[in-house]
Amino acid sequence: EPENLGPRINTPGDEKSPFLHADGHTLFFSSNGHPGLGDFDVFMTDLRGIDPPRNVGYPINTDKAEVGFAVAAKSPMAYFSSNEKVGDLPAGSGYDFYGFPLPESAKGDAITFLTGRVEGADILPDGVSLRIENLQTREVTRVRVDAATGTYMAVLATPNAGDFVISTENPEIGYTAVRIELDSREEDATVPLLEAKKVEVGERFGLNSIQFPTNSYQMSDLDRRSLAPFIAYLQAHPSMRVELQGHTDNVGRKADNQLLSQRRAGAVQAYLIEQGVPAQQLSARGYGDSEPIASNEDSAGRAMNRRTVFEVLQK
Repeated sequence: EPENLGPRINTPGDEKSPFLHADGHTLFFSSNGHPGLGDFDVFMTDLRGIDPPRNVGYPINTDKAEVGFAVAAKSPMAYFSSNEKVGDLPAGSGYDFYGFPLPESAKGDAITFLTGRVEGADILPDGVSLRIENLQTREVTRVRVDAATGTYMAVLATPNAGDFVISTENPEIGYTAVRIELDSREEDATVPLLEAKKVEVGERFGLNSIQFPTNSYQMSDLDRRSLAPFIAYLQAHPSMRVELQGHTDNVGRKADNQLLSQRRAGAVQAYLIEQGVPAQQLSARGYGDSEPIASNEDSAGRAMNRRTVFEVLQK
């Protein structure tokens, strides 16, 4: 059911040609009801705010009609249609298209095109989606995955650098997540591979959104926020029992690594219980450096071995 945007945007006059910027909240539209220079003028507003729409001003708006305003997502150009004479172009009774560099004052937030792939596309059900959360703003975006190829693309508003968690969101596949940091200057970013697997007893899934500091089992605020979709997943599957597992690389003494991995798994367990996950669904165990999944001979391999996962004990 369409929802009227209300008197902040709509007037007794006419509003038309809405264009939502790729940042998801900057709306451009034409109106002859808001204070303007002539017939229809172009206005912009932040859908999250309370301030009245702002006239983008001359020379875009004139005493004639300007409509059909659109902004290119990855270039500084904007386009509109007007029946005003511009430069040496002949003016007629009809409309012509115009393009111009968008001034800073009229630009929306910086955006990043995010692309990635989910491995295991052969088991993906139609309509599976990913949940993408900005850990700073808590804004959530959902994007469909192509079930045939496992690929996906999302457009994210990135006015500031920040951490994002991308997680699977479908009851037919197990929970898995990855965390990335995006810079506002990045126009394109690729997400590390996500793996889709069916939920089976003994299957393990990565909690790759947690990033413990070296030699620490203290979770940061962002680590805790990143677990929100996993908490929701466990609460939606009350019969499931899982073992939270901590793993380390082989740097340092084995006994120290064993203790550290146990404390990390225990820290995750304690937080999940604190957030309402029933204690009987969870157990925690540290494996130290006993189960590497990559070589410990280089930094990339050691980073892969420092991980927190959960194993399904009961579906």
